[in-house]
Amino acid sequence: MILTMGICLSLLSCRKKSTTTDDNTNEQRLTQGLLAYYPFNGNANDKSSNGYDLSVNGAVTMDNRFGEMQKAYKFNGSSDFMIIPPILKGDSLRELTISLWANPENLGHRSILSFLPKNLAYCSSYLGFDLSNTSNSTYHKMVFKVTTSDCVGSLIRDTIGNPLNKWCHIVLVQRYTNGILAPKYEYNQFYNGKKLKSSSSGDVKPPIATSFSKGGIIGCNNTSGNFDFNFDFFKGGIDDIRIYNRALSDAEVAQLYNLRD
Repeated sequence: MILTMGICLSLLSCRKKSTTTDDNTNEQRLTQGLLAYYPFNGNANDKSSNGYDLSVNGAVTMDNRFGEMQKAYKFNGSSDFMIIPPILKGDSLRELTISLWANPENLGHRSILSFLPKNLAYCSSYLGFDLSNTSNSTYHKMVFKVTTSDCVGSLIRDTIGNPLNKWCHIVLVQRYTNGILAPKYEYNQFYNGKKLKSSSSGDVKPPIATSFSKGGIIGCNNTSGNFDFNFDFFKGGIDDIRIYNRALSDAEVAQLYNLRD
């Protein structure tokens, strides 16, 4: 009897250790390929160890989605924004993942995060919300082709439930793949852990490399003076921004959604 109980206790102990090990392994995997990570735990520092700290212009700390004080940032919708410095390790990217949490107080064309193509001073790529035809939707644009007078980007819009005044998880994944005529990007967007509509750069020609070499803007569109599609300043909370140099899997996106930082 004693021997049997000892075996059972040993098995339970092993199972507990295995679960803990799996959890740790999953969290370690989510740090692989991180170019920049902004948990906003009282400041706007980059916790990826790459040193790409943000410059804060007006935004103030607020409670995060867990009710923890000063662990997110609030933007006033008229003048608040943050500047992402040039990310040298993100100079030319074929694959990319951007993950963030947002708590919008109004919709319309509101840009949460934007960045410029490497050799262009306008037509930024961006993530945001959209309210068109009375439908709430996510709205992503990724620039993949640049000409002497224009730029071409993939627009991804999908209908979602009303996101107002609640924390929402938004993820954009860019994957480099072989097309019929040429390599192309595939884009997938996720909302609260659920995969939404996809898009691609098409097979016309190999798309330009995505780049954060010019940095980016959090809380509005680029500051070049050309506010593409008249995107407005974001009003509400933003938290836990992660920028990766790889395409996260669907399972990893789900892990980020369920992760408590």
